[in-house]
Amino acid sequence: MNNNEYSSFRKSAETFIHSFDTYREKRIVLYGIGQYTASLVSMAKGFHFVGVMDGDENNIGRVVYGLRVIGIDEAKKNADLIVINTSSFYWNLIYERIADIGIPVYYPNGERAIKKTQRRLLSNAERKISKSNIQTEIDCAEIISFDIFDTLLMRLVCNPFDVFRLVELQLTHFLNRKIPFQEMRNKAVGALQKENYTMDELYNKMQEMYPDENVILYKEYELKTENAIIVSRKDMIDIFHYAVMQKKEIYLLSDMYLPLEFLLKVLEQYGVKVDREHLWISGELGVSKRDRHMWEKYSTEVIQGKRALHIGDSIKTDVEPAQELGIQTLKIASATDMLRELIPIKIWSSIKSPYESILVGMIANELFNSPFAWEEVADKFCITTCKKFGSAIFGSVVLVFLLWLLKECQNRNIERLVFLSRDGYFLKQDYLTLINRLNIKKAPNAEYLFVSRKAILTLAAQEEEAFSSLLEFSYSGNFQDYLSDRFDIQVQKKDENAKCKVQLPKDKDQIRSWLNPYIEEINKKIRDHYQIYGSYIKAFEWSEGTAIVDIGYTGTIQYWLSKVLNKNLKGMYWVADISEKNLLKTQNEMIPCFQADNDCRAENSNIWKNHKVVESFLTAPYGMIKSVDMNGEFLTYETGNNQKYFMQRELINEGCNEFIKKYVAVLKKMNIDIEEVEIKPTFVDNIFGCWFEGGITYSDIIKECFWHEDGFINSRKEVSLF
Repeated sequence: MNNNEYSSFRKSAETFIHSFDTYREKRIVLYGIGQYTASLVSMAKGFHFVGVMDGDENNIGRVVYGLRVIGIDEAKKNADLIVINTSSFYWNLIYERIADIGIPVYYPNGERAIKKTQRRLLSNAERKISKSNIQTEIDCAEIISFDIFDTLLMRLVCNPFDVFRLVELQLTHFLNRKIPFQEMRNKAVGALQKENYTMDELYNKMQEMYPDENVILYKEYELKTENAIIVSRKDMIDIFHYAVMQKKEIYLLSDMYLPLEFLLKVLEQYGVKVDREHLWISGELGVSKRDRHMWEKYSTEVIQGKRALHIGDSIKTDVEPAQELGIQTLKIASATDMLRELIPIKIWSSIKSPYESILVGMIANELFNSPFAWEEVADKFCITTCKKFGSAIFGSVVLVFLLWLLKECQNRNIERLVFLSRDGYFLKQDYLTLINRLNIKKAPNAEYLFVSRKAILTLAAQEEEAFSSLLEFSYSGNFQDYLSDRFDIQVQKKDENAKCKVQLPKDKDQIRSWLNPYIEEINKKIRDHYQIYGSYIKAFEWSEGTAIVDIGYTGTIQYWLSKVLNKNLKGMYWVADISEKNLLKTQNEMIPCFQADNDCRAENSNIWKNHKVVESFLTAPYGMIKSVDMNGEFLTYETGNNQKYFMQRELINEGCNEFIKKYVAVLKKMNIDIEEVEIKPTFVDNIFGCWFEGGITYSDIIKECFWHEDGFINSRKEVSLF
């Protein structure tokens, strides 16, 4: 929290009282349970507040500032209007969340909330700024100053207030009782009655207000949490070192309550060494950049007419007040502001848990740790490397799927996971890597099953239903290729239909006629396949605690496996058609991850909308399984471009695992148990959709390795996905 927020809280409350004076008899719900509401409730007498709302649904039912936290349905029933009572920065984000609630929504200044188009956050100067630009300006200056947070350092959360939410979660878990840390802290800030305070002053006030609480412990947790989520912006650290090498006089200026000693230690950890006297913290000095007084002090005591340059990310605190005093400034973009150019405001407004905030903060760090990361390619940001593609695009998706998988297994008593080829080639590796990192001793065992629609339908083909599917399933090609792809049979030399076009299922009656000369050979293939491949399938222990893992969608393999084994099977999917129209799910349970409960066919899922990209990435270094020979060796369709560029896929998966590793490392620093982590798969699904809506582009090395191929449908047809 910024030191100067107190005056903002009070001013906001005063503005509310004036703006809503004629609404005193109306039933008002305040959206926001932070310091803005704490101040307003204490100041606004005579108003009829019927409750408060918050983005975290887990808070529903709590009582804060004497008001109960209510949900959307209760607000619609009991309120005449809602006032979004937060920092103006979050007004649009929150309004997007409740825009369709059906009752008037206002901001505390009396303005009626309306939907607005997303503005462009980055100026052309911010997009085009480079290291050399800044170094040139440093060369011309005598004194250089840097902002700290979002300039030299950044937090791996998309909102600094999420630090306090993380502290509250940790304290509640550690002490085994609900600790209203955020509310206590907000009240203490208000009680200090000052704009610039130190952390010691804040916690002394908390101890005074809550004498029975172990406030010292709370402070330790806050500092530990800050330390866990702070990372350096490496290119900006290089800029700092450049200024040092040029023997410039350097200062760091920050509106911050964190202890000076703590900041010195964190900065030194990332290679930034400054004298204590050159680290100006508003809490320690009693003046801030925002109110201009720190700049006046800096200008009078340090600059004294010399040429000075300040580098920071905020127009309000780093640029405008400094320029008014004749200080040259350079604005660099924060990582989150850069990410906001790519992810719509409605997704930011849907962040519900601090774990989702960390996820978004990490994506921002992956893409925009450097303020020089933006490249002008037809006005689009370009992801250039496979590892970056993996970490930023797929890292969060694979992480959330695997976490979801672990929780579902625990809830459903699943002890063994069977990852289906080829989708499971990387997923099984990633799963084993994750449980090793998390040190989970009783995680379900993981196995890999060589299987495909071709292999399983041939196995079940003694049943007419399966045989018909094997014959009639979608295919586009000529009859000669069809025989090879479906039955591993070579066309007879004199077959006049060899080059004839096949389009299934439309031509199914014609195909049955053309197959008559081959029926005996087909039946022999089916019998041999049943003996050899059937032995392989049945050798797996298909106990009640077993579930298969697949990307999606209709459950063909699950259905025919269950038929062959004569037992019901559970299936864990990225997306699945669980509607009544899908007859393949009638005897098995299909459990999808990345779709809403009411989206039975995954029609609104971005994973499903972009499933070809998912399937192209999650493949194996060999072609699709065809059958198995007498020696037990698996036969596959010919490899294609997805295998040609398999090294790139390994780099993409390496990027995924690096993202997962970093996320787990952050949790471990805070001693957070993985079972506590709440990240909605639909939230990650919404982010995933942003990458393929045309707002960004990819380098040729990425685009060239994504292909759609399906040997069962036509082994000779491949289509580039980009």
